[in-house]
Amino acid sequence: MFVMLAAIVLLADLHAQATAPAATARARLSGRVVSTYVAGVAGVTVVLSPTDGRRIDQRTTTTDSDGRFSFDGFEDGRYELSAVKNGYTSRRFNESTSSFDAGVSVALHTGATVENVRLPLYRSARLGGRVVRPDGAAAPGIQVVLARRRGRELITIAGTQTTTAWDGRYAITELPPGQYLLLASALAPRPRTVSSTEQAAFEINATRPDDFTPTLYPGVRATEPGESITLLEGVSSDGVDLWLVPTRRFSVSGRVSWPQGVTVDGITIEYGNPRDRRASVWTVSDPGGVFTVEGVAPGTVVLLATAESTRGRLMGVVSTDVHVGSVEDLSLRLEVPGQVEGRVVFSNDVPVAARPKTIRLMPKLLNVSPLYPVPESPIESDGRFQLKNVLGEYEIAIPDLPPGVRITRVSRRDQILAGNRIAIAGGETAADVSVTLGR
Repeated sequence: MFVMLAAIVLLADLHAQATAPAATARARLSGRVVSTYVAGVAGVTVVLSPTDGRRIDQRTTTTDSDGRFSFDGFEDGRYELSAVKNGYTSRRFNESTSSFDAGVSVALHTGATVENVRLPLYRSARLGGRVVRPDGAAAPGIQVVLARRRGRELITIAGTQTTTAWDGRYAITELPPGQYLLLASALAPRPRTVSSTEQAAFEINATRPDDFTPTLYPGVRATEPGESITLLEGVSSDGVDLWLVPTRRFSVSGRVSWPQGVTVDGITIEYGNPRDRRASVWTVSDPGGVFTVEGVAPGTVVLLATAESTRGRLMGVVSTDVHVGSVEDLSLRLEVPGQVEGRVVFSNDVPVAARPKTIRLMPKLLNVSPLYPVPESPIESDGRFQLKNVLGEYEIAIPDLPPGVRITRVSRRDQILAGNRIAIAGGETAADVSVTLGR
């Protein structure tokens, strides 16, 4: 009798062990934060949040110097991976919801291991400017929002709405790069607490409901196509003025600034559309850095400023969009440029005598004029190079390649740089860049 009871107890215990979930059978996730600005992938806070309604606290970790991260020991379900770093965003546009997702979605199952998840990280863009009445006065209290087209339907993007201030200014921040429509969608309620100056502006310039028509940038009715604004990664797009219908046209002005205690000499601004073959050049003669550029063609305009200083070469870049007229108070900040360091690797079928001697970076934000050389460096005997005075996005190029020889791979710490492109912010150094040549 005792033997039978012991057997029954043992069988029940074995059945419970077989059906109970294993305490160690939990999901594991690993991946890498990837960015065109390769120096920015280290020290990123990666957030793992449940998206299926479960009350589970989000988890965080920090990337290593190569952008790698991992999580383990959590339940199965659907999660969202996002990244947090000052000046960067992992947000991306979701066509189905017409909103920005915080990052990438992953599905995890008990006991499973998910590896090599890529979490794109972008340097944040900013869009700012004014909404202007047809008579040229500021338009306060106007709701401004980004939008996209879905067929003929105009869809506003959730989470991008803002309201113009008393001087007509608006700003939309922490945006991923891309193309957006800018819409003056409605009149906002007047703020309850304003200064006397703001109150006067609202009284004088406030748009009446009967006079307001939803307007797309640069100044057409929302029923018309409008013009898309291109936001470049890591570049502040300022001075994008939206004129309520009907519109007018003016020009581009602003101020170049630089660090305190630095003496600056010979400021030049190269400007133009990224698609233009060559940039135009403007010299800043005002000692305070004030400039006015005349005759700018409509469309997206990039301005690249360079100057010599007591701290060496300084550079700055900003973009705006010109379709209706005056772009005023554009701020162009000079800073110490970055650099790119690495090595050119030659395959065995490239003879030593035929190996090229120089490497250069071709600007992609702006096709600079022939008056100003692009960043270029000699290639040392061991393949090493150092490219200085770098700011913005570039394509790596090697002139005078032998017939049949080409760049087959560009990477940094095993991260392939798509399109042979690399982007550098002010003061950043991208080291360990590898450029492979072969047939």
